[in-house]
Amino acid sequence: MEQIIYNYLKQYNQEYFQTPQIDSIKFENGNWGHFDMNETYHGQYNLEVNPKLFDENESFIKSVLYHEFTHMYDSTKFQNYDIESYKEIMLIYSEIHASEIETNVVLSTQKQPYNLNRNIAWKKVIPLNIYIQVRLKVLEGDFILPNKVIDASNYKFDPKVLYYYIGSLLSLKKHNIEYTYDYSSLHPAFKRLFTIITDHILDESFYDKYDNDILIQMNKQVGNTITNVVLKHNLSLQGR
Repeated sequence: MEQIIYNYLKQYNQEYFQTPQIDSIKFENGNWGHFDMNETYHGQYNLEVNPKLFDENESFIKSVLYHEFTHMYDSTKFQNYDIESYKEIMLIYSEIHASEIETNVVLSTQKQPYNLNRNIAWKKVIPLNIYIQVRLKVLEGDFILPNKVIDASNYKFDPKVLYYYIGSLLSLKKHNIEYTYDYSSLHPAFKRLFTIITDHILDESFYDKYDNDILIQMNKQVGNTITNVVLKHNLSLQGR
């Protein structure tokens, strides 16, 4: 399994960016792949991989590993920041970037011209539009408010799933695939902020030259908005 990872890393370096070397690979159940940001900040790249990943098809394995390799590359650009700012920019910028590259891999399994209705190879063979809808459904699953008080047992609201979705949208746009996103199922505060962030990322004038300070502030806004929406939601239910 290690050799498969190193082979894909070599391919990634040829197809996309030169990355640092992987210091170690550890196989354990959990996320498909993971780097610890506290380690990457200091230039240490210890990759954790779920061994079950290698039971999946080739396209899915490659997409997951390319996602993680993109985090390696991105980390080298932000290590001059203080660690808290580093974590903020890696969360919003690098998750979007890694998801974009991940979606590129999935798209590469479809012959050109690309089409939303034609199949791609992911965990299984499905139409491209279904792949994008799956990402939206994951986002909605985290951000649609339940009809009950939100506490530790049912708290979700992971900004990563928003950034995964935006990264996929960015890949579609760069491949000239027309797709209209829709956040109407979400709370108005989420819909408003997510639309601002998405439109900013998809603005062609910003490609590859985003203002990192603006992105950091956007990521902080996401966190603050989650806190405020959850608080108001719980107060409204408790006041019934």
